[in-house]
Amino acid sequence: MNTYKKMVWLSILLVLGGCQGVKKTTVTPAQGQPVLSSSQDAQLKAPTDDMTKKQLTTCLFEAKLLLKFNQQKYNQPVDTLYQYIRAAKYYASVSSNLSTGNTDTLTPMYQFKVNDACNTVSQLLLAELKHGESVGR
Repeated sequence: MNTYKKMVWLSILLVLGGCQGVKKTTVTPAQGQPVLSSSQDAQLKAPTDDMTKKQLTTCLFEAKLLLKFNQQKYNQPVDTLYQYIRAAKYYASVSSNLSTGNTDTLTPMYQFKVNDACNTVSQLLLAELKHGESVGR
């Protein structure tokens, strides 16, 4: 179970490594830190990793689109999303050195925070799209 959690966080790191932030100062991907996993683990977790990558990519796209509607209005929830992602990336980099008791508690917490921020962005975007105004007024 612990390996599964690490794989989820490692996949988030991989996705974030290829994504750009909303602002240049918002997100800086960790460079020079290779992500290693055994080939068997990668093969077993590939569908979950692909799903996580797709969800995170969608979330980041929605955040970028939301800012096009009204950057001033939606800057705070998008910044919160990126803060949680940065925190999760840091946690993922140190989690292998933490006790199992700590990771059993902290991993779901970071997953929840990122998922909750993504859901907030999705709901705000849905409300804007329902409202029907044009992007980039």
